[in-house]
Amino acid sequence: MVCLDDFGSGAAAFQYLQALEVDVVKIDGGYVKSACATAEGKLFLKAMAGLLQELGIAAIAEMVEDDDHLAVIRDCGIGFAQGYVFGRPSTDIGSFAPPSEEAYRRRAERMRSG
Repeated sequence: MVCLDDFGSGAAAFQYLQALEVDVVKIDGGYVKSACATAEGKLFLKAMAGLLQELGIAAIAEMVEDDDHLAVIRDCGIGFAQGYVFGRPSTDIGSFAPPSEEAYRRRAERMRSG
């Protein structure tokens, strides 16, 4: 699989979609923040997500920090997310226990509902 990180942050990002057989892109968090802050930002993120969907490329949104961000990316048609809404980073090795089955069910339900 070919995955692009920080999609949209570089000048050649869209050229990579044509030049490579890309399977997944992780959309740069700046686009998510912009989509949450302005109507124009949301339109741009929605258009980007639509293009990726038309190309058959899965999209992951970075910097999804709260439920409001999660709602915006859902509305834009993005099916995957990464960010503080799911948990904060930690240097405490003891905090890396895997989530419970219940936590997985709650997360899946939050992604489905909207």
